Amino acid sequence: MLGGLSLDGSRVRSALVVLAAIAAIVCLPAAGEASPITWSSPQLVEPGALPGSTELGPLACPSSSRCVAGEQGGEIASSSNPAAVPAAWSSSYIDHSGDIAAIACPTSSLCVAGDSAGDIVWSTITTGGVTVWHLAHITGPLSGEDALGAVSCPTASLCVAIATNGREYVSTAPTGGASAWHAAGRISQESELRSLSCPSASLCVLASGSDELLTSTNPGAGAASWTTTVVAGPALRAVSCASEVLCVGVGAAGGVLVSSNPTGGSAAWVATTVSDGGGELSSISCIAPAACAAGGASGVVLSTANASGGAGAWSVGTIDPGHNLNALTCVSANFCEAVDNAGNALTATSVTSVSASWAAVHIAGGSALRDVACPAAQLCIAVDGTGEVIASRSPLAGVGSWQAAQTSLTELRGVTCATTRLCVAWGPKGLEGASNPAGGAAAWSQETVPAGPVNAVSCPSRSLCVAIAGVKVLVSADAANGAAAHWRTAATLGRAGIRDLSCPSAHLCVAVDATGRAIVSSHPTGRSSWRSTLADPPTMGSGVREFAAVACPSVRLCTALDEFDTTAYSTRPARPGTWHLVGPHAEEGANIPFDDASCASPTFCVFVGALGVANSFRRPGLADNVVVFKGRPGNLASFHPSSADGRQRLVAVACAPTQICVAADENGSLVVGRHR
Repeated sequence: MLGGLSLDGSRVRSALVVLAAIAAIVCLPAAGEASPITWSSPQLVEPGALPGSTELGPLACPSSSRCVAGEQGGEIASSSNPAAVPAAWSSSYIDHSGDIAAIACPTSSLCVAGDSAGDIVWSTITTGGVTVWHLAHITGPLSGEDALGAVSCPTASLCVAIATNGREYVSTAPTGGASAWHAAGRISQESELRSLSCPSASLCVLASGSDELLTSTNPGAGAASWTTTVVAGPALRAVSCASEVLCVGVGAAGGVLVSSNPTGGSAAWVATTVSDGGGELSSISCIAPAACAAGGASGVVLSTANASGGAGAWSVGTIDPGHNLNALTCVSANFCEAVDNAGNALTATSVTSVSASWAAVHIAGGSALRDVACPAAQLCIAVDGTGEVIASRSPLAGVGSWQAAQTSLTELRGVTCATTRLCVAWGPKGLEGASNPAGGAAAWSQETVPAGPVNAVSCPSRSLCVAIAGVKVLVSADAANGAAAHWRTAATLGRAGIRDLSCPSAHLCVAVDATGRAIVSSHPTGRSSWRSTLADPPTMGSGVREFAAVACPSVRLCTALDEFDTTAYSTRPARPGTWHLVGPHAEEGANIPFDDASCASPTFCVFVGALGVANSFRRPGLADNVVVFKGRPGNLASFHPSSADGRQRLVAVACAPTQICVAADENGSLVVGRHR
């Protein structure tokens, strides 16, 4: 809520904006089918990490309900529902010896990974955390002597690992520890051996990073069983074999090599250039009989239902602009998963996936919006400067889900909802209450308050609403009723200029003002229970720091936002001297002057405001206007700046307890996003 925010009041019809998945559609149908696969927008696998700080590398999905991805620093992220929105991944530190460099999962109950220190890491349960993963050093006596760059397991009883120095390691019992792996010799002098595909126990194909391919029909028999083939095509970065009669390699400049006889020598591999703007392809996954998808630089994906059909058989799309797709795997014609160098996962299914990012599709709406409230994912209420209430029982559903109703007030500045059965909107001339907020104009009852224009309102429950009007504190036990008599003056504050109010319970209300002060009460219905504390003192040369908003998801956490891209927080807000400052949160020199805040829980809040400078790293041309907090309030790394509706100032935000957040911009638009 942003109490008292003054925007352009001109009666200009504008648009509400609701989140829709912005996804590039690429075709990967099964043989004889034409159903498209749609890629979701990027979703952070590890939401607590700064966007772009976590690079995901190898990826394996033995089924559409099991995916495992390796990370730098020895972490492994896993999901039993990779297509879920919000992203349903968990991450654990598994390996303190090195980075996870390769992963293979022959079944849903067995995954085998190799790291940069020559260790094999394996698990028989891929979503159980650190305790179910085991580690064994299988290469040379010196840690890091043989980094394991490629692993492939055609069955649970055969795994082949290739070190980056060309040494091969084989196991018929990959969960048996170091003694179950044996060194089979050095099969290549190349140093970029990072992609191995074994569709069966009688065929393995290895991409060398150059113009050489290595093949073996008996990979456990040692170095002599491998044959090197020089191919006329791109330097190969990745290879995938759907079967023993289809292998496809990819590399630089959109180059693709296809073979129906992988051990047949150079002539058996046919080169094709599929235009992708010259970017390098670094990953590929093929499924029988002939469908493939490949990913690489700048988020480009290539896909085909017939890999042998030449360049014209491939489709090209960009699913993750600005990021490189480090790994991609397909389980079926209707499920693929990809991960990028910014810690995001992308899912492709036959059903469009809703993005976890902020994006837009336009529907009809009202004039300049002032505030928004979402007591649940199934109800959001926005108010505008002309007295309209715009409600939706399905905020993600698009055009038909938002309905505007004119209240009896000519101007509304804010709205708050205790539950789906009580919302209160307010403006300079009074309050409007409703027990059925989406019920149209007749559902809203006007209430004339016994004091001046209302600055802020917060309702911790259906039986208590607290309003601040000038210096007066007003309370009501029946705010949905249209009678003014249901509001009474409970206290008089020592100062005016209140900007916002948040009451997480009947035993705590926190207001903030334009001088950096928090005014707190543990008994808001009492006459002398409010006291002031300087929560955001001036810094040298900055003058008075003006608070814009406050959000208290519980009595154990309140967060207030100031005009200098800084948050003040307290885990004991009723006690003086317990407020601490964190920030600034945006990139250096890109301060986001905050306007509003909303918290879905004590560990998840969204702050919105004016545009910082255009960020050049995450989304070129767009400016940061959102900071997402997830984690501990005292940790700067828990705050993640980003863009939502990235060319407008956001003036208000509301997060439901689950699923969605809705933000309003200064031109009368809404953006809706999903959260955990």
